[in-house]
Amino acid sequence: MKQNIDLKNLDFSFLGKGSKINGVFHLVGATHLASDLEGELHIDDDSNLCIEASGRFKGTINCHNIEIYGQVEGELKATGKVIVYPPATFKGSISAENLVIYPGAEVNMEGHTHH
Repeated sequence: MKQNIDLKNLDFSFLGKGSKINGVFHLVGATHLASDLEGELHIDDDSNLCIEASGRFKGTINCHNIEIYGQVEGELKATGKVIVYPPATFKGSISAENLVIYPGAEVNMEGHTHH
């Protein structure tokens, strides 16, 4: 049987739509969250995190860069850039180097940017 994907070289995570998971996660590589996740999410390198439109997160996120299209509630700490696109909703606190909120996104936050 021929293997289509070389699993030794994969460095991304995709948490699919419809799944409900909770706990503490330490991931590396580009990560896309389309599921419902509760807990702590740590991206342990400088890879991007994307909360897809179907994604829902509640808890604490530590990452470098993040793009949010879905629903996030909790504490977000980014060493890089946070971008919130419509139809995203965010409720909680954000600490980031850069913050961009596009018109149409719902944001109720306490936050600051830093260098």
